[in-house]
Amino acid sequence: MNYQLHYDLLIVRAMKRKIFRGYREKHHIIPRCMGGGNEKENLVKLTAEEHFVAHQLLVKIYPDEPKLVCAVIFMSYQCGNNKVYGWIKRAMSKARKGKKLSPEHRENIASGIRGMVCSPETRDKIAASLTGVKHSPERCAKVSAGLRGRVFHPFTPEQCARVSAGKRGKSFTSAHRAALCVASQRRWANGGIPLTVEHCKKISDAQKGKPRKPHTQETKDKISLGNKGKIISEETRAKTSKTLMGHTHSEETCLKISSSLRHWYESRGCL
Repeated sequence: MNYQLHYDLLIVRAMKRKIFRGYREKHHIIPRCMGGGNEKENLVKLTAEEHFVAHQLLVKIYPDEPKLVCAVIFMSYQCGNNKVYGWIKRAMSKARKGKKLSPEHRENIASGIRGMVCSPETRDKIAASLTGVKHSPERCAKVSAGLRGRVFHPFTPEQCARVSAGKRGKSFTSAHRAALCVASQRRWANGGIPLTVEHCKKISDAQKGKPRKPHTQETKDKISLGNKGKIISEETRAKTSKTLMGHTHSEETCLKISSSLRHWYESRGCL
């Protein structure tokens, strides 16, 4: 029997199906264990029965692939054939619909995952599967609403060290910076929680003593344009004055300030 032909016909029939009502399952046309990804072109929606048969056909086509065999064993463990499998999966979907996990259940899941360390290979696979994935505005709004008000466990020192090591030396692209700016604006627009004084102090302490690259002329122009027309409040003036009180500039900085002021006065004909 030509198992590849039967598999191709099953996939083509599912892809041409225009109306799909009821329970369905997502299937990778080229299995992930064989190099297939999460691209839209590699995904198809099947009925539970079709999904069961598709994996059986894949084992027939690639009998030496252990992960495909494991997938069929797992599906067969729940039932004996594709009809029973479809009935069980639809019943499970109907029973779970609309139900939310209790706080105890969520905590049990979290405690089971907490402390797990993914291998570099697994991290690369996760990163590759998520690269280029864009969520719709509706999904982003749902995620934001679900996370609002939640209390997260603080990172352990080990987790902080891993995050820091992973980001060290990386520079943001212009697109990434623009996305962060938009996300920050959306956060404040949605009534986001401002940073605490302690958090601000930690950020300030972490940045102290770090060598910074000089601003390009383009960046200086952007800063100048952004500050143009801004009125500094008396409170801000007092804070700035208090911060600079007792601060002495280096000789090099004094020469730069002097040169800058001289240029400003000369440009206006004051000298």
